[in-house]
Amino acid sequence: MGALAVHVARIARLRHPECAVPDEVRDCFAEMGTRSVELSPDGAEVMVSGDLTKRTPSRCVMTPSTPSIRHLFTMLIDHV
Repeated sequence: MGALAVHVARIARLRHPECAVPDEVRDCFAEMGTRSVELSPDGAEVMVSGDLTKRTPSRCVMTPSTPSIRHLFTMLIDHV
């Protein structure tokens, strides 16, 4: 995760002051960020307590079948 953070920071600096996220996928990234923030308290609780029953039900997690994630994968595949 640290290497990914460094990579993202480098890309952001290279493109500054422009946004590093392309317009076509900006909504998807915003949704993923929102979902991550919503899920993070549950993840922290599980790590502190060690109690896996406190985890978020899988229906709340974004998966490859989530429409916005499918859109992101489609955009990536079309770009390659």
